[in-house]
Amino acid sequence: MLSSGMGDRLPHLDTPSEDFLSNLPDALLHHILSFLPTCDSVRTSVLSRRWRRIWSSVPAMDFHFSDPTNWGALSSVGRFVAARDNSCSISRLRLIFDYVLFSYETCLCEWIDNAKSHDAQDVTLRISNPRRDYTSLLVALFNWPSLTALDLKMEGCVVSVGRAFNLPECVTLSNVKTLSLSIFNEISQESLSRLLLSCCPALEELTLASRYQTNDIIEIAAPNLLRLNLLQAPFKIRITCQKLESLTLKPYFRVQHLNIEAPSLASVQLHNQGQCFHLCYVGALLHTLCNVTALTIDLRYLWFAHRLRIMSLIESFPILHKLLKLEVHLVLCPKDDSVEMLFSLLQHTPKLHALTLIDRGEDTYLKLFDEGSDSFDIVPFKGLDHLKRVSLSINSKSSWSTILKMLSERVRAWDEVAVMYKSL
Repeated sequence: MLSSGMGDRLPHLDTPSEDFLSNLPDALLHHILSFLPTCDSVRTSVLSRRWRRIWSSVPAMDFHFSDPTNWGALSSVGRFVAARDNSCSISRLRLIFDYVLFSYETCLCEWIDNAKSHDAQDVTLRISNPRRDYTSLLVALFNWPSLTALDLKMEGCVVSVGRAFNLPECVTLSNVKTLSLSIFNEISQESLSRLLLSCCPALEELTLASRYQTNDIIEIAAPNLLRLNLLQAPFKIRITCQKLESLTLKPYFRVQHLNIEAPSLASVQLHNQGQCFHLCYVGALLHTLCNVTALTIDLRYLWFAHRLRIMSLIESFPILHKLLKLEVHLVLCPKDDSVEMLFSLLQHTPKLHALTLIDRGEDTYLKLFDEGSDSFDIVPFKGLDHLKRVSLSINSKSSWSTILKMLSERVRAWDEVAVMYKSL
């Protein structure tokens, strides 16, 4: 029976509050503190006697250096390592420097060796210094049997003699499943093949940002790779990954030759970096990626040729029969026929279920075209009968209403379509 009395509903209202957090077991407190930067984790020692030494056995070292004038911040890492309970494991090491690092190579290697001796599995290291040679650092990083995830970003650093990046002679990364590598040097095909096939046989996700030889075909071959992100895409790529499910190319318009042997590929993201490009690059890639079920494409900075030339190029695009989800980033502008191009492109997606449009324009256009204008008459009324969900992130309400009006005229069961609108 439910009681109507306030006292019955809150029987312990007047009792002193209990510190439930401190009563949690050490293992759970360690897990909670592992999500904090190490400096904040150490600060919890002032909470109570119970918390005084909890920080010393947290299985994570996480330091982010953002102030180049704070010289004591670097030495704090050494003090933390010395004060830490050496019998406790380290699962994650994270060292990020937002400024040029002029020294401390020896300290970096010592911190890395300390984490390695405790069988750390997840390592993130981001440094920047064009004047230093970090070859010895790479030797320490790439010989790590317990490692399962490595995120290495070295901006402007000389990581090997000469222009090409070469792996150390001894590489032990047999358990690495996630690898993110951003380096200043050119990566040689020999090093890349050795890294993927011999050194990282269990690799499932690769993010690569590097320079490449202009005329060479860069081959990505990995038997267990599921996700591939090329953030500085080479001109020529050959991908042979039987289990690959997701591919990201940035900037995709640089890719002049793309050969893919990936029967499981379902999701593709084509991003830009702010450079103008021609529509013909889009068509060439779509012919290679015509079997994907999810596509994200950035059409900003598209160079618009003559209107009839645009329509002719789009008509040559393949029909994407398997495409179910499409996300388009563009700048809505009536002067360059961007909306007309968009709806012409949609005619090549007959099975499309979900459409996301994101307007990346800086200006707000009050109206896409004058009432009574026939500028969209050449766009055929077909191809969107399976559309079930539309998500619009558009600067102006007039653009939003115009897009919805055009969609409603092209979808037979428009009343059944779920529409979401978000103002940027």
